[in-house]
Amino acid sequence: LIVDPADDPWNFWVFRFSANGRFNNEDRRSNRNITANASANRTTEDWKLRVTGSLRYDDRKFILNSGAESFALTRQVSLTHQTVRSLGGRWGVSFKAAALQATFVNQDFTWGILPGLEYNFFPYSESSRRSFTITYELGITHYDYIEETIFEQTSELLYDHGLQTDFDTVQPWG
Repeated sequence: LIVDPADDPWNFWVFRFSANGRFNNEDRRSNRNITANASANRTTEDWKLRVTGSLRYDDRKFILNSGAESFALTRQVSLTHQTVRSLGGRWGVSFKAAALQATFVNQDFTWGILPGLEYNFFPYSESSRRSFTITYELGITHYDYIEETIFEQTSELLYDHGLQTDFDTVQPWG
């Protein structure tokens, strides 16, 4: 089925938001975890736009037998944007930009720019209903580290590449 924009009051936009939290407090240990994710996606025959963001906060506190306290804190914030332009048929060109801050992996601020090529096993004319894609991206990623790495780096610019698969299907209800 091919959907006409007049049939869709949201003009092919799909918004998602999720959040959860866990809090645990005992005599000798406590843990707090908060996670939130949001996305806005729009897929048509000619274009695919995806914006995603996430936030994660986790702290853990332990009281050791000696009475000393051990405290661990991790935070992660990320934002990713991808645009794919259909070349007709089953091929498309992709552009992705991403930013990340994550204490768990020693990244104070990381950003990347990755152009790519995408193949869709279904014709792009069916993208508002279903898609199964493989995307290859090749670009650069810049890392600013919180602490010096084992390679004595505080920041670096690296080539980056990746292969990604996605499967999406939409079924109207009612």
